[in-house]
Amino acid sequence: MATVCVRRRPVVGVVATGDELVPAGRPLGRGQVHESNAVHLAALAAGAGAEVVTGPVVPDDAESFAARLDELATRCDLLLLSGGVSVGDHDVTRIVLGDGSAQAGARGVAGRFVHVRMQPGKPQGHAVWAGTPLVAVPGNPLSAAVSFEMFVRPAVRVLLGLPDPVPQVAVAGADWDCPPGRRQVLPVVTSTDATGRRVAVPAHRRGSASHMVTALALADAVVEVPEDTTHVTAGDLLTLRSIR
Repeated sequence: MATVCVRRRPVVGVVATGDELVPAGRPLGRGQVHESNAVHLAALAAGAGAEVVTGPVVPDDAESFAARLDELATRCDLLLLSGGVSVGDHDVTRIVLGDGSAQAGARGVAGRFVHVRMQPGKPQGHAVWAGTPLVAVPGNPLSAAVSFEMFVRPAVRVLLGLPDPVPQVAVAGADWDCPPGRRQVLPVVTSTDATGRRVAVPAHRRGSASHMVTALALADAVVEVPEDTTHVTAGDLLTLRSIR
């Protein structure tokens, strides 16, 4: 073979928004939390094969937010935003990308925000900003991480020219209840039984609640439970995605 086909690494710009976010290591004031999602999402994107561009937290200010997106869109293949996609009065991502926004209107942007039948990660958003695709994920840490696995990692694989991964299957090693009408994407800990089967049990007893950060520290995979399933019984076969 004289030549090989190669692709450059896609550049992913990661943006976190919120007046309440404080960089790690700095003392917190009333109503503040340390920023963690952008750090985690940047690590996930780099692990998926992307080159990552990050920056300081963007305040809940429409002009500052739009200016940051303008700057990143000139050098990124994909924009990844964390937070501000719900229905709050100060959710700047939704405000700037939504219909009627002065910032979006000036750039011909029409963002779409939807509720996906999934737990965690119900609110999601997407748009094209100055010609660059944009994905907006929820601000809750577990929701953000699961949203990356479900929507962002596949996009990075497309940009890398990689095929879809071979589906994996695991056997449920315990019983648990599922949210009715929503696909459950549950962090799990896996092991291999005596027959060589991969067995999955919930990483946390609270299941897929969106604030269960502990589950991320323990899990090595997530399993998908269809939205028409309300209870998993030990021995059920489940679709599995490795996250480590």
